[in-house]
Formats: sequence, structure tokens, C-alpha cells
Amino acid sequence: MLRIFPESRVVMRGEHRLPLTRREFDLLLFFVGRPRQVFTRRQLLSAVWGHEHASERTIDVHIRRLRAKTGQPLVATVYRVGYRLHEDTVAIVIRET
Repeated sequence: MLRIFPESRVVMRGEHRLPLTRREFDLLLFFVGRPRQVFTRRQLLSAVWGHEHASERTIDVHIRRLRAKTGQPLVATVYRVGYRLHEDTVAIVIRET
């Protein structure tokens, strides 16, 4: 299970803090907030990066790194469409007060 603390931008897997980059964190939080939706690379660039001018393959690189760092599938590939949060992903967002 992943615990996500958006205010401090920390992601924990068990007792271990994951060393995510700013974009990896933003991408993870975006997917967790929209668990059953499928997004194209262009939609992800627009929503997470704030523009569509970067290469769409940038998304592939960040998702590959997220999968490696979390040690779980996390993001599922939807063939010829894009990506969505993997149905087996268990993540909770913890709002700090």
C-alpha cells in the first residue's frame, strides 16, 4: 500500500519513503485521484505538465520510473490509448492538518 502526503509531497510504501521526482509525484497523485479513467499521453502532458509541447514519450519514461520505484504495476497500459491506474493499486491520500 502506498500512502501519499500531498502537502509535504511524500510517498511512503510501508516504512520506506520513495524518492520521487516532482513530475513522478504529480503523475502519481493525478492517477490516484482518477482511479478508473484512461488518459492519453497528450492528456497527461496537459494535465500534469501544464502543456503539450514536450514529447509524448516523456510520459512513458516517467511511468517506467514510477513502476520501478514503487515496486508494483501502479499504472496499467491501455493498448493504443494510454494509461490508467492499475486496478490492483492500493493507495491512500492523507491530508495533513
